[in-house]
Amino acid sequence: MKTTQMLASALVASLALASTSLAATESSRAVSQYLEHYKVLRTDVPLPIKIVAPTGLPWNYRAATIHVTMLIDREGRPQNIEIGSPANPEVTQLLVSALVQWRFSPALKDGVPVEQRVTLPIRLS
Repeated sequence: MKTTQMLASALVASLALASTSLAATESSRAVSQYLEHYKVLRTDVPLPIKIVAPTGLPWNYRAATIHVTMLIDREGRPQNIEIGSPANPEVTQLLVSALVQWRFSPALKDGVPVEQRVTLPIRLS
């Protein structure tokens, strides 16, 4: 399985919603707009369809960008989540607790959902 690097600035901007205090409807609208734009361009990578914000992050992590590697299964659920630097166990647990609740549209190969390992930059704010 190949790791897909999803580092487009639009994705970073969309995923930054995960740690903002936007209302749920604003977050859903932003994710929907992102999906509409990129769904046409890419079906070979998982796209976020539900983002859950981590809560209780220490103030010194609020402007950080964390790289997260995970396997997105055929149903769009994150599995085997690995948090890049920082190695703070408290922050890692808060991020993993939020990320397991995310949902993605699965990657498609010949129109069939497949598992795919991805690395996402998540900007905390």
